[in-house]
Amino acid sequence: MRILLFDWYSGGHHEGYLAAFTRALVEQHTVIAAAPPDGATAAMEAGAEPLPLESSFPPIDAKRRFSRERRAALRAEVDLLLRATSTAQPDHTVHLFADAALRALVRRPIGAPLSVLLFRPRGHIPAFGTADSRREAMLGLAYDAILQAWRRRPDAHAVLTLDPLAAGAWSRRRGAPVYAIPEPAPAVPLPEPRRRQGIVLFGALSARKGLHYLADALEHDGQGVKLVLAGAVAPSFASSLDSVGARLRAAGVDVESRVWYHDEAEFLEVLAGGRAAVLPYVGHVGMSRVLVEAASVGTPVVAHAEGLLGYLVKTRGLGIAVDCRNAAALAAAVREISDPHATGRYADALRRFAAEHSAEHFAAAVREPFDAT
Repeated sequence: MRILLFDWYSGGHHEGYLAAFTRALVEQHTVIAAAPPDGATAAMEAGAEPLPLESSFPPIDAKRRFSRERRAALRAEVDLLLRATSTAQPDHTVHLFADAALRALVRRPIGAPLSVLLFRPRGHIPAFGTADSRREAMLGLAYDAILQAWRRRPDAHAVLTLDPLAAGAWSRRRGAPVYAIPEPAPAVPLPEPRRRQGIVLFGALSARKGLHYLADALEHDGQGVKLVLAGAVAPSFASSLDSVGARLRAAGVDVESRVWYHDEAEFLEVLAGGRAAVLPYVGHVGMSRVLVEAASVGTPVVAHAEGLLGYLVKTRGLGIAVDCRNAAALAAAVREISDPHATGRYADALRRFAAEHSAEHFAAAVREPFDAT
């Protein structure tokens, strides 16, 4: 069977997902990857036939959901998807980042059975009673309505999502079948155990990573805490990062700045050396790859208590879930999890969670929608 993987986005984890899906499918199917050059190359190295796209999705403010620019870019994305499908002539097409494009896909056939990978189901996990939570519930209703309309299309083959709670809820409704897909396991060997110290905040460092919440907490009670900041810095956040770093050092925090791009092996080394990873992602929607990578090296987390991330940390015993907007509560959680003996208390739960996201489980989940045809 010929399967086309399509993703018009670059950076972040996009190239990793293209490679992981290719590895999962290529032993039994012919895989074609339509993506910007870096993504097409990553998939090609994993065994796909590359179909490079000349550009990637333009840098548009995602918060302006209905801006003219964004609507035009989403129309262009669907046009690219149609052309790639026409060129590749696949038996199935998989859109690997379809959340935003779903509204346009409701109205347009693409010329092949289509599966969509959805990262950002919303509104289905209870949140704190704030204006933001009420807005989130409304966005969730709109998201669900669009998805249900798409699932009734004759060319809708399957819905894939990294949110198991959303998958369970959607599966109870009519339409194209829904499959829960785990995060792919790290694609590199795991580092050897080492001495742990301090806490880690990792990722593409920007406002959405919640560093200002962590700074508020450590200003409240952070004397002597070691903090590793690791990851490339968004240009718009560079001056804010300098300001936050100065605040933290003035509060007696030992800050180690590793503000450059880390490949997966380097990042796992950083995570394995920390007593905890801090994920103060207030407003985050969907799964977190950092959570899986932390579990893979046995590092517990402190996470914001809302959303899927907070739910998993609380119910699976992967660390401490706390309202990260509460500086005193976040500081207390950091103190608690920074205890030298804390890591061992979470070891079994982290090991079980990592095992559920093994390469074998991921591959089986990705193949299931196509093995059933």
